[in-house]
Amino acid sequence: MVWNVAHRVNGLAAAGRDPPPDRGTKEIGRHDLGVESDGAFQLRDYTSGAGPVCRQILEALPHWFGIPESVRDFVAVADHSPSVVASLDGADVGITTVVIHSPYAAEVYVMGVRPEYHRRGIGRMMLGHVEHGLAQARVEYLPVKTLSAAKPDAGYERTRAFYLSHGFRPLQEFPDLWDTQNPALQMIKLVTG
Repeated sequence: MVWNVAHRVNGLAAAGRDPPPDRGTKEIGRHDLGVESDGAFQLRDYTSGAGPVCRQILEALPHWFGIPESVRDFVAVADHSPSVVASLDGADVGITTVVIHSPYAAEVYVMGVRPEYHRRGIGRMMLGHVEHGLAQARVEYLPVKTLSAAKPDAGYERTRAFYLSHGFRPLQEFPDLWDTQNPALQMIKLVTG
């Protein structure tokens, strides 16, 4: 998918409305995922409208997404921002939502994969798909915010390791961006997709 960066930055669309979701699919062999299944794995692009899928995925991840007001925010953003949804055997198992900040920078706003599908390559495939679309739109920088190591948490240690393994580097700590109990770490990478 090539995301229309100018559209998102200017907030304009034909007739003042967002276009309908792009439901294009990309088939990926299940052997690429390490998943035992006779069904197909797909990545679907949404230009907007992925809020219900986002809610369903995040509800399966209470350790990472256990603050109700944050979940509402993630769902609202997924409903009006570009997202990639991963599905296996017709069931949605992952989502990545991106917010376009400028012609040069977009942000991974939320990313989640159902826990029973962790460590199977689904996050890697969604992130690669996002980066490819951003590279085609000539976006240069891709930041993400996650829980800082200042608050020890095994789940978020794995999250930071995932982002590090995909080229993200720590940029800045925000001790009270969300609240003092949840210090944020902003990581960033160059888009090479």
